[in-house]
Amino acid sequence: MPRQNIELELRAEVKKDQYPKLLSKLKRGYKLISHTKRLSVMYFGKIGQASLDVRVRITNGDSEVAIKKGVLHAHDRIEMSQSIDRSQFMGMTQLYSLFDFKSEVAERETHNFDMGRNIVFSLVKAGNIAYVEIEKMSRKQEVEKNKEQLQVILDDFKLKTIANEKEFNKLCDRLSKHSDWSFMGSKKDMAKLKKLLARY
Repeated sequence: MPRQNIELELRAEVKKDQYPKLLSKLKRGYKLISHTKRLSVMYFGKIGQASLDVRVRITNGDSEVAIKKGVLHAHDRIEMSQSIDRSQFMGMTQLYSLFDFKSEVAERETHNFDMGRNIVFSLVKAGNIAYVEIEKMSRKQEVEKNKEQLQVILDDFKLKTIANEKEFNKLCDRLSKHSDWSFMGSKKDMAKLKKLLARY
């Protein structure tokens, strides 16, 4: 397993009227790494005591399967991913449907910025909802020190960190209600997903 495999991540919601100003400020002050449009089929569940977040996703035409291990709202989940061929996308979504995890389809537009010190600041838009994710891949012994670095950046942008599971679940519930849709792997769901995939 890689030495730096902890995805240290903090999140904060961005108000609708804040989004254009924040995007403009980021573009002026930092290097834009990428501007992505992503379609994801997300599966949330447990195997034994391990909480898993499995994603079959396509980003700007590139497909992969990503698995994150750890509680959904945690700032220090383990993450690994594997590239797949675009032709495998639909098959993988059916495969993971067999787990009977809670599943949703999500579309996201993301601007990723290099903040230096291996820190990536992502401004994410999902319909009318926006949020930021700031992350730094870390070793276990670096987590607390690096978390302080990320918090300082959020404070500088006057963004309120999503501090606990309750706050994070509220955001997820709003995304589920207003942006994402439930995916059961049915013929109807697969047909709808296939149409979306054609746009990516």
